[in-house]
Amino acid sequence: MSADESPLPESLPDESAVANTVTDKPLSPSVIAQFVRHDRCPRYLKQKWADDPEPDGREWREAFQLVNVAQLGYGQEFEARQLESLAANATKVIGPDGEDSTQASVPDIDYDDTWAASSEDRSDQLQTAAEDAASLPTDTDTPPYILCYQAPLGGQVGNFNLWGEVDCLVFAPKSATETVDELDLPTPATTVDSPHGSGTEQLATALASNHPQDTTGGTSIVARVLEIKSGKKRKPAHHVQGVIYSSLLEQTLSTDVTPTCRIEASILTQPMAELSDDPYHPLAVPTFQLPEWECYTEPLLAAGGHVETVLQGDLEDLPFAIDRVCNNCEFQEACATYAVENPTTPASLALLGYPPAVQGRLQDAGVTSIRNLSELLPPQRNTDPTEEPPTLDLPAEQQRDLEEILPEPIHETVLHAQALRSEIDPKYPDGSDESPA
Repeated sequence: MSADESPLPESLPDESAVANTVTDKPLSPSVIAQFVRHDRCPRYLKQKWADDPEPDGREWREAFQLVNVAQLGYGQEFEARQLESLAANATKVIGPDGEDSTQASVPDIDYDDTWAASSEDRSDQLQTAAEDAASLPTDTDTPPYILCYQAPLGGQVGNFNLWGEVDCLVFAPKSATETVDELDLPTPATTVDSPHGSGTEQLATALASNHPQDTTGGTSIVARVLEIKSGKKRKPAHHVQGVIYSSLLEQTLSTDVTPTCRIEASILTQPMAELSDDPYHPLAVPTFQLPEWECYTEPLLAAGGHVETVLQGDLEDLPFAIDRVCNNCEFQEACATYAVENPTTPASLALLGYPPAVQGRLQDAGVTSIRNLSELLPPQRNTDPTEEPPTLDLPAEQQRDLEEILPEPIHETVLHAQALRSEIDPKYPDGSDESPA
């Protein structure tokens, strides 16, 4: 079960008692990650988390449903297999109660303990796991560790309450990071570990510090957030999710008692899992740089940040684009329908595939809709690429602005708009001003 599908807790920890400014329910880390995955699409986040009557407004064929069920099932089965491998050498395993392990999507694991019903009791379980990890023997061939599967975490990050179930938490003595050999990860198997670039230099710097230096001098255990992803590469959305869970874990573990704990985060992907047929140690999965990705994540959830701006806005006014990022999005049909049914509004510009920033510049230049754009030239029929481009008759300032804004010649964009308009308005180009039904 993914975090956004999980039932909400009976109560949040004391640290997260402050109400969200724009939503009564806690946000899900996985929804924030998907928001990033969808290029921070405002309509995705608004439809995913805000109460909206649109799903019941008509009989949708695909909208508001899981589009790629096969891909979801594969991801769940991959996660289950990795959990079984990670649990094989664990000293203790804590997991959810009542799962049917006969299903391929559920790991076949015998739990030593299951999660308690209340947030307070779950926090106590995590604190106990950390304390137990400090007393684990360190002279074994395989460094011991405690594995927590689907650990429920809640707290305050930025201006929002968040709650979800992290794939795995691993507690181990600090010495385990010094004796476990990291997986020999080939460079193509992962994207850059820095949100600031993707060059060789940044990648080398990230991989050279997979186990962060202990600057506290008193750390006795390591707590590792481990997210399992069936994709081939680590992506920004994965890192954002790991950062949020790391922050929630830090809030959950008490700072008033020993042992002192260093929190790390890792993303386990398919290429890493395929490096060995034998069970691997969870601390062998390379970490990523938490401080850098915290700087990337925190502004999203800050007061006045992108998430708050989206959730406070009206769905009809939020900019969006219909492009490849929409593939497998459960709202693709609803967004495309909204753009098609409103050809005289700025929403129709989403059909061009340009990002919202470009759409905003087009509106500033006087192009406010697909219909408006299509009328910058007379209807062009049966055009040939070898012909001379049609002559534009635009005000000099508008033409100059459009030349700066558009990635291709103006007439090509206008022809594209005319083609789109002819698909959504059956009476075009016969001069009809009627909107499609």
